[in-house]
This record gives sequence, structure tokens and C-alpha cells, in this order.
Amino acid sequence: QAAVRMSSGSAQFAGGAGSKSGVIAESLAVGADGGAGNNSLIFTADSDQTVLSRASVVASSGAVIGYGASITSAGSSANAEAFGALGGDQNDIIRNAGSLSVLSDTGSTARSVSFVLAGASTADLTANAESEATGISGGEGFNDILNSGNLVVSANSRAVGSDATFVGAGVGSASRSGADTVSRATAFGIIGGNNQDIITNTGNIDVDARAGSFIYNSAAAGGVWVNSQTNSHVFSFMTAKGIASGASENDLVSNQGVIAVDLSSGAGNERTRAESYSGYGSPISVNSDAGAYAVASMNDLRAFGIEMGAGDGEIRNSGTVSVMMSTVASSVAETNPNGLSGADGSSTPIVGVSGGLLSAIEAVGGGDKVVINDGSIIAIMSPRAGATSIADADGVNIGSEPDAKSYSSIAMNNSRACGVDVGDGSGGVGSSG
Repeated sequence: QAAVRMSSGSAQFAGGAGSKSGVIAESLAVGADGGAGNNSLIFTADSDQTVLSRASVVASSGAVIGYGASITSAGSSANAEAFGALGGDQNDIIRNAGSLSVLSDTGSTARSVSFVLAGASTADLTANAESEATGISGGEGFNDILNSGNLVVSANSRAVGSDATFVGAGVGSASRSGADTVSRATAFGIIGGNNQDIITNTGNIDVDARAGSFIYNSAAAGGVWVNSQTNSHVFSFMTAKGIASGASENDLVSNQGVIAVDLSSGAGNERTRAESYSGYGSPISVNSDAGAYAVASMNDLRAFGIEMGAGDGEIRNSGTVSVMMSTVASSVAETNPNGLSGADGSSTPIVGVSGGLLSAIEAVGGGDKVVINDGSIIAIMSPRAGATSIADADGVNIGSEPDAKSYSSIAMNNSRACGVDVGDGSGGVGSSG
């Protein structure tokens, strides 16, 4: 486990003040590593193993100045990887008859605050979090993998940003803040390699990947001919697979047990909020404009119960394969300029969810695939999105009216859910389940 915290700050009465902080945390955990050569890795029925990799990081930056310019920036990055069993580069026999839990968890937080009594203020931040968890990885070579026990794999990722900039008073001054967060979560139950794989499950495989990002971004400026602007972007990427045999010839994947795959946004979901205020607290403010731009994006989401790559192969299911994808993306943008003349506000929240693929059985790579289903298949995709835009321009019409403009955009496209997808090969699908 790795946990890192860094803070930086500066204070000055006049002139210029700046503060910058950046920190990285990485963690790697491996339960059993076969290494080079032929290997046999055996987890007996009485074994109870937990592999945990966790990385958390907090970066904070702040600056205070009486008169002049202030610039702050904060960056945080957390990466965690966890593997239950690694087969290596040659032929491997791997058996799990016990209880094997593989958990990867990351948390990345960045805070940036800039305060100027009179002058200009800028605050920026980036926060990145990435988690990857794999239960059993056969590696290269021929792999013979059997799970007859209980295999639980979970990857959780959270990226949080808090950004604020403030100018108390000024003439022709600006208050600007920018924030970006990225979270990635990848979870695999069993992975084969690029040579022949025989993978069998008669037990339980439970795989989940969760990624969530959150930003709170605020900018305020008081005075005459002042401007405040906020820009926020959050991105989430998630992949969860029960069994992935890789790209090779004559793979055989057989499920006689239960495979459950769950891909969802984090407990806080993915959301961003940008607030921008101009002419704040200045009754004689003129031409005080405020803009807020907020983007929440989820792209290339993948959730597969059983996946077979390129090459000829066969998939047999006489058990249960359940795959669920439930995501929420939301964005809020709010502006509130104040002034005697020309107080203009513009708010734009944008939400994009695209490129999601969900299949209980996915076998679309090149080659001839045969899929035989005598069991149960459940495939549910439930993406949701919301955008809220608020613009409120307050002032008196003296030569130029205060204007408020509000825009919202939600795009959800290029997503699909399938029970069985075998692509364009000359194989076939047989189902009595």
C-alpha cells in the first residue's frame, strides 16, 4: 500500500505569489508468481487468500496575496495493480479450489486555492487515478486453468478535484480556474494468453470495476471590467471481464458455474460542477462577465462475461453468465455576473457517454467460433446522464443590458448490449438455455 500527501503554499502582501504541488503514488501486489518456465500453481480447497493493492494521494496548493497576481496548481496521480496468480511465459497449470480475492483501490485528490484581495488570480489542478486487478493470468504459452472455488476480483478508482480562485476587487482583472480529473478501473477474473488456452470454471467468478470522478470548481471576481471563468473536465474509463482467453488458435472456454460481472460508476457517480461569479460584492461593477464550462465524459466502457479473441475457438456455457453495466454521468454549470452595465453570464454543461459494449459472451475476433449455451445468460446495460445549466445576470441597464445565456448538451451513442456476439466468422451458435 502507498499513501502520499503533499501541500505547498505562499503568502505575500504585494507583487506576485505562486504555489505548485505534484505527487505520485504507486502500488503493486502479487499473490503467486510462477516466473519463467513451466509452472503449476495450486490453491487448495482450504486456502483463503486476499491480495490487496492500494494507492492514495492528496496534493494541495494555495496562495494568498494582497495586491498583484496569484497562480496556483496542484497535480495528483495514484496507480494500483493487483494480481492473484501469474503463470509466466511458458506452459502453465493453474488451479483454484479455495477462496481467492484480488482487490485494487486508488484515490487521487487535488486541491488548488488562489486568493487575491486586488489583482488577478488563477488556480489549476489535475487528478488521475488508475486501478487494475486480475485474479488469474496464464501469460504466454499453453495454459490450463481451472477455477472450482470462489474467485473475487474488484478494481475501484476515484479522482477528486476541488478548485477555487477569488479576486476581492480590481480594475480589468480576471479570476480563472481549471480542473481535470481522470479515473480508470480495469478488472479481469481469468486471462489467458496468445497461445492455446483451456479455461474452465465450475465455481464462482465475481468481477467488478468501478470508477468515479468529482470536481467542484469556483471562480469569483469583484471590481470593474472584471472577468471570471471556470473550466472543468471529468473522464472515466472502465473495463470488467469474467474470462478472457486471448488471441490464439483452438481456445476452449467452459463455464459450468457462475460468472458475474458488474461495471458501474463509483458511489458518488461521475459528476462535475463549475461555478463562476463576476462582479461579486461590487455594486459599481461594469462589464463584469462570468463563464462556466463543465464536461463529464464516459467512453469505451467494456463489460464481458466470457471473451474470446482472434483465432478459432469454442465456448461452452452450462452455468450462469450475468453481466451488468450501470453508469451515471452528470454535469452542472452555473454563472452569476453582477454589474451596472454589460454583466454577461454564460454556462455550458456537457455530458457524453459513448462506445459502451456489453456482452455475456463476446467472440467477435477473427476466426471461426463455436458457442454452445445450455445455461443462463443475463445482459443488462443501464447508462444514465444529466446536465444542469444556470445563468443569472444581475444588473442595471445603463447602455448595455445584462445578458444570461444557458446551454446544455447530452450525447449518448454507439453503445450496445448482447447476450451472444460471434462476429463474422463461419462458426455457429447453439442455445437451449
